[in-house]
Amino acid sequence: MNVYNFVEDVVQTAGVMEEQDCTYSFLLDSFQEYFFADYYFRQIDESIDELSEYFSDLSHTDFLKEEQTLSFLYTFAPKAIEEKILLPYLESLFKNTEDVEDGADNDRRLDQLSILGR
Repeated sequence: MNVYNFVEDVVQTAGVMEEQDCTYSFLLDSFQEYFFADYYFRQIDESIDELSEYFSDLSHTDFLKEEQTLSFLYTFAPKAIEEKILLPYLESLFKNTEDVEDGADNDRRLDQLSILGR
């Protein structure tokens, strides 16, 4: 099988990707998120600091948009993801709300944080 046949098979037969104006993209974001997580897991020792930096630079809203990606990453390497991404995120989240007297804001943020599906 050559590259052209493989791409044709992925686009036409499997229905995983689509082609538009010579640009290929995944039909569902979850495919891309899965392959992203799988790629980083295979080199987790070298890439965890890069991943940590990426996620630490995200706003709260953008961090939550990465829920599926984090879920896949967590499936592959739970301890590394907890230590390097989730715990630092939670620390920064609560650090930013220490001055809030009303605990409802913290409860709302915890309700939004369903990354691990717990």
